[in-house]
Amino acid sequence: ARVIVNRIWHHLFGHGIVRTPDNFGRLGEKPSHPELLDYLAIKFRNDEWSIKKMIRFLVTSETFRSSSTPSPKAKEIDPQNILLSHANLRRIEAEPIRDAMLLSSGRLQLDRIAEGKPEGKNSPRRSVYRQIKRNSLDTFLSVFDAPVPSSTKGRRDITNVPAQSLTLMNDPDVVKAAREFGNIHRTGNSKENISKMFRIALGRPPLEHEISRSLEYLDRNDRNSQNIESKLVSYRQNLDEINDHISEITEPVNQQILKERKLAKNNTNRSSPEPSLHWDFSQGLEDSILGIKCQLKSGAKLENGVLQLRNGGYAVTEKIPFDVSEKTLSAWVKLDNLKQRAGGVITLQTPNGVLFDSIVYAEKQPYIWMSGSNSFRRTENFTLAPQEKQADKVFVHLVVTYSKEGKITGYRNGKPYGKPYQKSTFHFKPNDSVISFGVRHLPVSPQRMLHGEIKLASLFDRELSSDEIKALFDPVSHISPQEITKRFSAEEKELFDKLSVQKVEMMKKIQGFERQRITDKPKLQDLALALFNMKEFIYLR
Repeated sequence: ARVIVNRIWHHLFGHGIVRTPDNFGRLGEKPSHPELLDYLAIKFRNDEWSIKKMIRFLVTSETFRSSSTPSPKAKEIDPQNILLSHANLRRIEAEPIRDAMLLSSGRLQLDRIAEGKPEGKNSPRRSVYRQIKRNSLDTFLSVFDAPVPSSTKGRRDITNVPAQSLTLMNDPDVVKAAREFGNIHRTGNSKENISKMFRIALGRPPLEHEISRSLEYLDRNDRNSQNIESKLVSYRQNLDEINDHISEITEPVNQQILKERKLAKNNTNRSSPEPSLHWDFSQGLEDSILGIKCQLKSGAKLENGVLQLRNGGYAVTEKIPFDVSEKTLSAWVKLDNLKQRAGGVITLQTPNGVLFDSIVYAEKQPYIWMSGSNSFRRTENFTLAPQEKQADKVFVHLVVTYSKEGKITGYRNGKPYGKPYQKSTFHFKPNDSVISFGVRHLPVSPQRMLHGEIKLASLFDRELSSDEIKALFDPVSHISPQEITKRFSAEEKELFDKLSVQKVEMMKKIQGFERQRITDKPKLQDLALALFNMKEFIYLR
């Protein structure tokens, strides 16, 4: 009983009556108020071990309602506030910080039903329902000292480190919550909206000087936004002029190279990067580099020059004799319909399918291509990727690259597909991997099958550059910058280099201003973020 009431006291007041809640033995601290501890333990027993009754009793006490401002005498006699002459100033825990932001944004579901399965990262329920994986901990909760679930923790660590401030300013989920918080108050009187936001976030109305400073802050942000827009227009015009000058030099050479290529058809593939393995299904089931065979399974067919994958059909290659970590997966595919979900186009995997990397269609989101992997270890959505609208009518070229550093980039028809993201890269050992077509990974399951056709597929044991992927998509029309500059005269080369430097500098300026600019950002988003960063938001006084 003493242990339990001490933990309840610790949670409510910041420190237990015994300040070592896990240790009531000789090595632990002695209770600051032993008679009080015994009194609460006896009351707890008499109240039929009701935690709710004990909490209600403590939070309605005079001690709990004390001010956190110590008297001069208390500072002198009891600087650590062991005797509780005043309340302890303390930071709230990681989970309530997240919940407070979600509640302010209007997204948190504060239902009172204390049941249900663990919720995923993007769940709007309280953090107490969050799913915890020991090998994939939530970075936001961890930075605010959420304990590592490898052992029990009676008293959490309390740190004050720069990572916490940086997280509250830059974490995508915090920015999203601020955006939604600001969006709730998009219209109406600015002064009234500021007052509402203070009451929601801090539980109190703003002081007069806080209102005036907030209005001044918003006005300054508006002027900055207008200044940024003006400079962006000017810089983009300058960039267009630089590009026009570069085109005047490069276009004649570009046309000459294309003309020569059309005359010499045998040289059309000279710009294409050389794959490690390549299947041209119009030529059969053997890869053209090492002769690795592909076996048809469950009714898959080789017909009309394409690999047909329907009604559960798929194909699997022999084991790959070399190791692969950094890599590029490439395939030309046509789908039977766009409503299908979670089928794999081309997959590099261990023979049992436990570990894999794959080009997958519409697994997380309908109509969106993604890089699939075991338990989503190397998987994120390609942010801002457009929905697929043509793959049921024509073949589309899909590429996913994996760099040494774990950067994963998608391409569709030679162009970047959404935004790349960062993960760790998995290393496949020699003779311990295969490639499959038409299934996300082995063993086969109806939920992993692709329904469509593949005509070409390749594996590269390195990360291809964007320029190489353009050449892979259209080797005849794509001309690398190196091919063009080789034909310049000395004067043209000097001018081209000068313009290229100007172009890079101008693009850096534009990118710098675009990072500061969000076109549809709510006016009050920055104020919402400022409220989240106030000490008052995450500290109990």
